[in-house]
Amino acid sequence: MVAKRAYLYCIGTCLVVAVIYNILIRLFAPILVWLSILATGVALGGTTYFLRKYHEDKYYEGSEYSENMGNILQIVIYILYGACVLFVLTVLCMYRNIQISIGVL
Repeated sequence: MVAKRAYLYCIGTCLVVAVIYNILIRLFAPILVWLSILATGVALGGTTYFLRKYHEDKYYEGSEYSENMGNILQIVIYILYGACVLFVLTVLCMYRNIQISIGVL
């Protein structure tokens, strides 16, 4: 009984925040979805680029670093190239489905 007002304030605040959140999601859903897809692609491509640059700088022929580690990095770079291509193809193939999902939100 002592904390009755605190509970009412908490419930009221939660309801207000939920309503504001729903309004913001409705207004900014397309921007957020495409921004997250773009950020994922940029992160995947950037990781591939910087890992390739690191491999070229540290594991050139005749370097003192382990050749095995250089080979492992090269394999990982090829896997990341494949992941980049699959990501782009997936986004292109799923474009219509993404638009429908945004429409549902």
